[in-house]
Amino acid sequence: MAKLSICVPSRNRQFYFQQTVRALLESPRSDVEFVFADNSDDASIMADFMTEFADDPRVVFLASKSCVLSMLDNWERTVAAATGDWVTVIGDDDYADPELAALLTRMDAAHAGIEAVDWRKLDYFWPAEGVARSHIKIEPNSDFVIIPRTRLFERYFLWEGATCVPSVGYSIYHSAVSRPLLERIRQRFGGTYFEHPTVDYDSATKVILEGRHFAYTSRPFSVHGRSPLSCSGLMMAGLQQLRRKNVEFMQELGRDIRDEVDADAPFDYRLGVTGSILQTVRWILRRYGIVIDGWQENFVRACAENCYLYVDSEQFHQLADSYRSAISNWEGGRYLAFFNPLYSPKFEGEPFTGVNGSIVYVLDDVRIFETPSELYGIASAMFEAPDDMVLATDHSGLSAVALALRQALLDPPAPANGTATGLCA
Repeated sequence: MAKLSICVPSRNRQFYFQQTVRALLESPRSDVEFVFADNSDDASIMADFMTEFADDPRVVFLASKSCVLSMLDNWERTVAAATGDWVTVIGDDDYADPELAALLTRMDAAHAGIEAVDWRKLDYFWPAEGVARSHIKIEPNSDFVIIPRTRLFERYFLWEGATCVPSVGYSIYHSAVSRPLLERIRQRFGGTYFEHPTVDYDSATKVILEGRHFAYTSRPFSVHGRSPLSCSGLMMAGLQQLRRKNVEFMQELGRDIRDEVDADAPFDYRLGVTGSILQTVRWILRRYGIVIDGWQENFVRACAENCYLYVDSEQFHQLADSYRSAISNWEGGRYLAFFNPLYSPKFEGEPFTGVNGSIVYVLDDVRIFETPSELYGIASAMFEAPDDMVLATDHSGLSAVALALRQALLDPPAPANGTATGLCA
């Protein structure tokens, strides 16, 4: 059995998918399994391409079926085909470092019982017409910390410290989940790995509910590749493009999940990423009889943060008005005072590229890299190799940055911010 399975589900983005496949298979590691699942309208493109790798024993290729699968079903079959001790999922326009297997091997020996590992991600913006360029932020440290389970509950379910999304990861998407935890999730939650169509946050919710021991490293092990066809790329392109993608998503799913909104929390994917996450989390909690309270004020603040994704004034105010209307109609508008999005025009000026403190900023139109894997290859030269990372339990080798992060995670939350019950079942 492989130490790590890297899973890549894909649909109709063969240009990016092929580059990701090639980049991953450049790795010489024999303890990594690669599960590639095509779900495209034209099955022949990837089927023909994958013949080049037919003799690689590390490859599991799932060809397109005669009918299109929903994202939910494609992710389910992808993870079900994985056999590794640890599993991670990335997008077809992303990259994950197979050397993650080296860290997991060392970690299993030093910290038996850790069941989920998260890490800092890099961002790569695939060139696209009409999409503004952005900085790539590289923080060259490689610290490793154990994260208390209770703090993950507070940060995820109570939205403590959130931006437009909860301030923790631990989805199988761009994090690694152990085989024992994956199988407990499948057994506890409906006999499948995924149930809600928002598969990444379905996974995060269940990992934090069911997981026992967690770790985080500031060393990146993957790259979010934001292509013009991805959801993150569409958010950069504009609100209307994202909403059109949502319509297509629901058509492929075969139902519209806005009809599945929690009556006690009337927020859904049409409002924005924050509403979509809440809808997913509430759907799972309600389905399994788990009660959580005290998240409302922090969530409303996160809704305001969602508006800041859009620098165009019209789109900003359109989204803010949608959230304001939903919040006003929710529990008599009692949380409206916590929703205060203030529009700020886009900063105009010469972009900074260089070093500021310990952070390296690179403007992504400096095309010294053409793919997420090429960016990672350059950035990883700034990080410690997995075999050299400090994994000591006494944290004596941690940098000041990592010690501050660990202390922030250990500090108790603000008084009376909320309660979570039923989480440890």
